[in-house]
Amino acid sequence: MAAEQGNIDAQVNLGTMYYEGKGVEQDYEKAAEYYSVAAEQGDATSQYYLGNMYCYGKGIKRNYIKSIEYYRLAAQQGNSYAQFALGVMYAESYGVEQDFEKAAEYYLAAAEQGNANAQCNLGNLYYFGKGVEQNYTKSFEYYKLAAQQGDSRAQFNLGLCYETGDGVEQNYEKAAEYYLAAATQGHAVAQSNLGNLYCYGRGVEKNYNKSFKYHQLAAQQNYGESQYQLGLMYCKGLGVKLSKINTYKYYLQASTQKHVNAENELGCMYAEGKGIKHNFKIARDYFYSAARKGHSGALNKLGLMFLSGNGVRQNDMKAVYYFCLAAKRGETEAWHNLGIMYADGQGVKKNKRIARQLIKRSAVYKKPVTRSVDFISD
Repeated sequence: MAAEQGNIDAQVNLGTMYYEGKGVEQDYEKAAEYYSVAAEQGDATSQYYLGNMYCYGKGIKRNYIKSIEYYRLAAQQGNSYAQFALGVMYAESYGVEQDFEKAAEYYLAAAEQGNANAQCNLGNLYYFGKGVEQNYTKSFEYYKLAAQQGDSRAQFNLGLCYETGDGVEQNYEKAAEYYLAAATQGHAVAQSNLGNLYCYGRGVEKNYNKSFKYHQLAAQQNYGESQYQLGLMYCKGLGVKLSKINTYKYYLQASTQKHVNAENELGCMYAEGKGIKHNFKIARDYFYSAARKGHSGALNKLGLMFLSGNGVRQNDMKAVYYFCLAAKRGETEAWHNLGIMYADGQGVKKNKRIARQLIKRSAVYKKPVTRSVDFISD
């Protein structure tokens, strides 16, 4: 055989056949054997694949140090996949001390050769200012290069940039265009954000049916935000018939993803007995879980539970404590509740002046509108 006679191309081809299981039964150990022979002769492709096999423990014992050695050999010969892989190793601290500057260096080398993954990751470094000076414009430029090659992460990130106006003039129509491109490739967060645009009519005509469709696609991939949004849509009858059962179903799914708003809503459903059997103890547990994540509404609800003694032992001082925590996070109702506590002298020293200030503040305060978009895709 040519491979046994030292033909590098034949060794690489055999290694790839065993690696991918094409024409032969998949055998990572055999693949590693042929790649090793070719790598020793300086073949960059084999060096890259060996780096992968050591990185993921395929056919050989996982060894990040060995992985980096082979990636570096291939990268020095200009292999863009190895350059990208080294960037990941430095960014994620696999086998080396985390070094975002090194990561940026390797991502740049691969990006200049048109490697879409490297372009997207380099865009992320510029977006967050890791290893490079934060620069939304450069971030946008690298996302665009990767998106033009069909990279779904980059398409999503471009959509996010257009929605938020980071590095480019805000444009909801463009945001919808790029979210759609990523969504059609199955990008769950893009599907979710596109669902939000249809829900609010931003860049597209408001359409609850389409909003439901895209959130459902994302929810099927266990994306918690869309599971929560589907719960809201069933709760309010947006694009679907009102259904407490489905509201509960999707809130419950989202809560398994630790979605804080879903936990709070489940707490409310159990506390109020809406669509499910009344249960203050379960409500308390959901409120506690959401409160630990800083949810102001859940903190306020815990205050009310301690005030009334529902699901917990009645305690005015604890009620005040939770109302204070909620008020510090801008919960309007908590300010009102604190005002009542000061007015009546429950859990605090009676003080009419403070009571009037808190109640007045709760009457005029409006919560700021938060962005509905999700995060940059890693």
